[in-house]
Amino acid sequence: MNQSLRIERSRDRVLRERREKAFTLIELLVVITIIGVLAALLLPTLGRAKESAKRVNCLSNLRQIIVGSTMYADDDSGGIFIPQVNRNDNDFNPYRQAIINNLRVFNCPNTRNQIRGDVLGANPYTGQSGLQDLISLAGTRNRAFGVSYQPYGWMAWRTPAFTDIQINGESVRIPLVRKTINTVSAYAHYWDAFSLKGVVAGPSRIWLFSDNNMTGDIHYPDAEDNHGDTGSNVGFADGHVEWVKRKNYIYSYEMSQDDNRTTIGFN
Repeated sequence: MNQSLRIERSRDRVLRERREKAFTLIELLVVITIIGVLAALLLPTLGRAKESAKRVNCLSNLRQIIVGSTMYADDDSGGIFIPQVNRNDNDFNPYRQAIINNLRVFNCPNTRNQIRGDVLGANPYTGQSGLQDLISLAGTRNRAFGVSYQPYGWMAWRTPAFTDIQINGESVRIPLVRKTINTVSAYAHYWDAFSLKGVVAGPSRIWLFSDNNMTGDIHYPDAEDNHGDTGSNVGFADGHVEWVKRKNYIYSYEMSQDDNRTTIGFN
């Protein structure tokens, strides 16, 4: 009998200790609530960190493209950075064929854009053949095929300036200034937007490439652009690449392009 009593008491003690160590329902709910609050606080931070990492990778892509365009200019007799034949020519095939072999470089990691290596096409302005997806911009970050970056091979839109070029053996007059080693160093602003008339921006302020911002407000960060509406990565003629915030975007664009622009739309 005593032995049975001792066993029963021992069992009761163990059960009591277990109950004392266990969470009550209220305690469990409090813990779950705390975990939920911490998750809510951390998730936006993790999202921003992920976006920041993609932005850095995008900067790396642009830097490689800028290096390629600089090498192209060094080899070209006229010092041309971007072999566009007009503002709407977005063909990246010349860089791929001569300098950049990695097709991933032409797509921002924050987009669904991609370049197919087996689909051929032709430049609509020159007729030169190449990969179809390197001839046109993707459009938005959610579109599958096309280039994620916008070339800026010309400046001085709607000014009296012009450039004579050869297209398939024929002389064509383009009402723009082509960006070359000489022009990016010497060109002075024609328009007075932001009081820039007469200012020589120089290679460190003249754009060569940026994130594709053709969706919505043209040449302006929108929700469907590579990095949304917060800003854009831009590569400059002196070889450096930087993040241009939305609030500084129009001024930086006008400093480079001399388009007489002071607002989201064009003047």
